[in-house]
Amino acid sequence: SDLTKLIQKAEIVKKLDSFFSSNQSAFSPQALRILTMFGLSNMGGSDEGMEMLIAGVLKALCHDIGFKVDSTKLGKVVPSRRTIARQEKNLMVDCLLHAVQEMTKDQIKYLFLI
Repeated sequence: SDLTKLIQKAEIVKKLDSFFSSNQSAFSPQALRILTMFGLSNMGGSDEGMEMLIAGVLKALCHDIGFKVDSTKLGKVVPSRRTIARQEKNLMVDCLLHAVQEMTKDQIKYLFLI
């Protein structure tokens, strides 16, 4: 019904407001993983560049949907360069472990990691 849709949309606005009210990055672990995976397409780019790209996308999205967000709030929710670097390492380890698991399923005899 129309009322149900309106209530669902109000919940989204509440979540968005809560997201930007945080004093630190409010991204979930899953969202950080997504950002990291897409950020890897910027090979050779700096973590500072990734930080600015995330801020720019959030600012543009908020602008287009009419959600007012000031620079201070925006700066608080964007993952730090340290968080971005840590997520890249976490993703690398997860990919390596997944590859080793696949090789183990294929019954490899030897595995050398350099």
